[in-house]
Amino acid sequence: MTANTTLPTTDILKHCSNMYNTSHCPNVSQTKGYSESLDMWYYVHGLGGTGIALFGLLGNTICIFVLSNKRMRSSTALFLIFLAVCDNLMLLFVIMLQTFPIICQHNDVFHSYNYIRESAYQVFYPIVHISHTGTIYTTTVVIAERFVAIVKPLKATAICTRSRAWKIIFVIFVWSILYNIPRCLDNTLRAIPDPVTNKTMYVTENSQFGQSSFYNSVYLVYLNFFFHFLLPFVTISVLNILILKTLQRRKSAIRGRRYRSYSLDEHRLTAMVLAMTVVFFVCQLFGAVQLLFLQVNDVRSGRIGDYPLSLEIFNATAETMVIVNSAFNFILFCVFGRKFRHTFLKCICTYQERSLIRINTQ
Repeated sequence: MTANTTLPTTDILKHCSNMYNTSHCPNVSQTKGYSESLDMWYYVHGLGGTGIALFGLLGNTICIFVLSNKRMRSSTALFLIFLAVCDNLMLLFVIMLQTFPIICQHNDVFHSYNYIRESAYQVFYPIVHISHTGTIYTTTVVIAERFVAIVKPLKATAICTRSRAWKIIFVIFVWSILYNIPRCLDNTLRAIPDPVTNKTMYVTENSQFGQSSFYNSVYLVYLNFFFHFLLPFVTISVLNILILKTLQRRKSAIRGRRYRSYSLDEHRLTAMVLAMTVVFFVCQLFGAVQLLFLQVNDVRSGRIGDYPLSLEIFNATAETMVIVNSAFNFILFCVFGRKFRHTFLKCICTYQERSLIRINTQ
């Protein structure tokens, strides 16, 4: 494979694609440090990433269920539901294409899964990146909506409507697809004989477009850095600075118990959004540093074991942090969202009551 390994945020998928097809890359298993690097990837990204992703799938599914409740109806809830859907899609396909194959490769099991993975890779690989783009811009929009609610409270009701939220979600969805169209064009499947099983196997390779300088330099490096890192980072940073300044000015002006109660609810929601920002920044920062480091050092290798172990550890950590970013929101909702917690507990109690009634009537 070519320079696609220089792009963080799940582009290790292409990195891993080379790694698994050892039958047509005989030098892989003999690469110095390969075994040590594979062990590290297995524990950090294979087991760790899979465990975090499974937790995230469960947590995000609960978020969708709770946020769909009538008590949670708001434009913010719509954005958070769409964010959970994007996160779940990404986590699901990252497990299928990335973390689970690492476990299989390390333990030398489920060899047939590699055939399935290679066939599905061309379809699901773009979906991972579409979901990731949707996560980035939905997070940015959630923070922008909180900015409107805090800085322009009198206009927030008119601006932050569910109908407008649906329109914004549609725009994010379309933009995520359009921006990742090149992802659909950079791969091709090639049928080769497997010398071990004497069967035909399919190998994912870069297409002619995927080998072009435009794709590997302009799109993967410069456009990706601008649209996935620089633009969201600057926008979110500016909005959060303005939010914090407004809250600081308003803090001394709070008067009356009723207003204090309303303010506390607003502050809890704002605290949750700020916490999402911190998690987003930390997780994305690993990917940004990874992208810049590999580009500056012109690292073009595509196989595990070809990097120094310290760089392999950082790469595995950066890829795992992307999973953390998509799996962590449920914890933030439970910690900072009092209304979310109450609705969640009420849904559980209601389900238990219905189960008891159903059992008693049988």
